[in-house]
This record gives sequence, structure tokens and C-alpha cells, in this order.
Amino acid sequence: MSEARARQIARIALALLALGCAAGIALPAGIGWDFANFYDTGRRVAVGQLVDIYDASAAIAGEAPSTKLDFYGAPISAFLYAPLALLSPLAALVAFKLAGTAALWTALWLLFREGRARLGGDSAAIARYAARFALAALLFQPFWTIYRVGGQTTPFAFLLLTLGLLAHQRGRSGWASLCFGITVLIKPAFLIGFGFLGLLAGPRFIGVSLLHGAWLGALSLALCGWPVHETFIAKMLANAGGVARWWNNSSPWIVPNEIAWWRAGAEAASVALPRGFVLAAQAALLTAFGTLAWWTRRTELPAAGRTHHHWTLALCFFLLFAQTAWEHYLAVLFLPVAFWLASWDEAPRAVRRLVATLVALALAQNLVFTMALARGIEGLGLAALLPVLAVKAAPPLLMAWLLVRHREDWAATYRRARWQPM
Repeated sequence: MSEARARQIARIALALLALGCAAGIALPAGIGWDFANFYDTGRRVAVGQLVDIYDASAAIAGEAPSTKLDFYGAPISAFLYAPLALLSPLAALVAFKLAGTAALWTALWLLFREGRARLGGDSAAIARYAARFALAALLFQPFWTIYRVGGQTTPFAFLLLTLGLLAHQRGRSGWASLCFGITVLIKPAFLIGFGFLGLLAGPRFIGVSLLHGAWLGALSLALCGWPVHETFIAKMLANAGGVARWWNNSSPWIVPNEIAWWRAGAEAASVALPRGFVLAAQAALLTAFGTLAWWTRRTELPAAGRTHHHWTLALCFFLLFAQTAWEHYLAVLFLPVAFWLASWDEAPRAVRRLVATLVALALAQNLVFTMALARGIEGLGLAALLPVLAVKAAPPLLMAWLLVRHREDWAATYRRARWQPM
């Protein structure tokens, strides 16, 4: 591809990306979905009803709540949504989507800039990289879910994880830990990845993580009080291990879960996977990723490449270990995808195919499409559903396969890469 052609493709893709974001912000879609949960939480904080942030049915200053959706963030994170209470619901919806879009674009710019720096001064290579990056961002459907549900906190988590990764690559464990820790406060499910990263990153990372946890925990207790934290802990324990239905869940756990629903029949109110099966599968996953991490530790790698691989392992482990991974959680897979987009010209053909397939299959994460598909295939039976489940759960599985099958390619590319100075 010529340099001029690549630049043209990049400009068109960026224009379409900007147009899509603008349309998503302007359209009032999702005002009764996820947005309402964050809006009501902010309203409760603004009127001093901290004790009610985990009770979706509680009235807010005598008025009915906007939604019955539960809030799952850590207590201290509820204060982040208080500014929304200053606005009308529609204005707050626009503001929330704008903030999420700004976080998303900032993270993408940081990732692009990092990859561009590794290409040196080759303008043609940079132009091709810009075209690949812009097209991949445009097609990566997990970025777009936020506009259908009225905004989400995942773009902020994506930005924090990007900042944390870049800090970690430069040896700044304290900032890396803080970024991941704040991500966990916003989205507690990410604690799975944070814990696994701690096991890989070593004593210094664990030490600074404990330090950040101590002062953030003390601040949260001072602001919110113990009863709210007690309710939060009980809520997290009660909801641990639940598997959401396949149309908004991208975890591989949807396959056994939907089989269980099929066996239970249409009249079933709920299903639960056998506890022994879940524990055995999670133990096998931990063993597999632990073995891969051990291989990484024994392989000669530059320090920045090793930390990049640790970060990638932790995020992929989280997406596979968690029994519910909302489709927008897959946005974090763009961090390792961006690495290969910058290393595309020297990547083996098999790696390029896997990355391209992952991006293409991410299109199937479109929430509007999956909910319509769920209605369309209802009653067609398990044979029609299994291929759909395979496509829905494919992105994290493809990344895991890339990590395992092509581990030597990761190592070789890390050794060739021009990393930014520590």
C-alpha cells in the first residue's frame, strides 16, 4: 500500500469514527439503561443518601429513581457521578457520553503514539500503521456499546489501563498500580486481573498496591462509613459467579450456561452451573496462565516487553476467568491488538490473521445486533445457538490462543521493538 493511499484510508476511518461518536452522543439512546444507574447514584450522593447507593429501589429525596438497575462500583467511586446530578437527565446523558468519548479517544491516541514511536522515522510505515489503527478502532465494536446503553464507565477503565500499561513499561510501578487500582474501584470485577498481575509483577508492585489500597480504603471509609462498605461487600459476594445470558456476555462461560438453560427448559426461572465444574475449570485456567507466566519469566525479554506481556496476560485471564464479561469489557483487548498493529510488517502471517480475525469477530459484540439475534433464533434449538455462542465468545479465546500458540513470536517481537526510555 502506498503512503498516500494509507493516509487517505486513515483520514476516512477517523472521519467515520468521529461521525459515529457524534451520532452516538446526539441520539438519546440508553437514557433508561446503564446511564440511569450512574445518574441515580450521583443523585443519591448529591443529596447525602450514601447509605442508599446499593438500593436501586430507594427513593431519591422523595422522588422515584430513574431505574431499578443496581450500582456495583466501590463506595468511594459513587462520588464520581455526583456532578451528573447538577444536570437534567438528557443533559447528563450527553455529558456522560461526551466524557466517555473523550476518555476513549485519549486512550487511543496514547496507544497510537506509543506504537508510532516504535516505528522510528519511517513515514511510509507510520502511514500504514495509522491506516490499520484507525480501521481497527472503527470496527472494534466493544468501543461502541457505550452509546447504546447511555454511556458507561468502561472508557474510563480503558484509559486508566492504558496509562497504567505505559507507566509499567517505563518501570513506574507506583503509577501503574494506582491506575489499575482505580480501575478496580470503578469496576470491581477487574480485581481478578489486578490480583493476577500482582502475582506476576513481583514484590515491589504488590507493596505499592497494598499502600494504595490502604490509603484509598481509609479515604473511602472516612467519606462513606463502614455500613455502606458492609453492604458493598455483601453485594459483591452475593453476585460472585453469576453468568449473564449470551446476548450481553462475551465470556466463554456462556457455552455451558446456555446448555444448562436449554436443558432446564423454557419454564426455568434460573440455572446454576455445577460448583465442582466451575472450580475445576477455573483451576485449569489458573494453571494454564500460571504456566505461561512461568515461561515468560524464564524467557529473555526486555523489561518493557516483559511488563507488557504481564499486563496482557492479566487482562486476558480476567476475561476468561470471570463468568460474566459484558461485551464492552472486551475493549481492553485493544491494548495487545494495538501492539501487533504497530508490529504488523514484521509479524508472522499467522499472527496477522489471528489479530485481523479477532477485530472482525468483535463486530459480533454489537448489543443491538445480539439482542435482535436472540429474538430471531429463539426456539430454534441448541444446534442453531452453539455457532452463535462460539462467535460471541471468540475474541478472548483468540487472544488466549495467540498468547499460547505464538508465544515465541511475542518474545521475538518484544526483543526487536524500539521501546520508549525508562
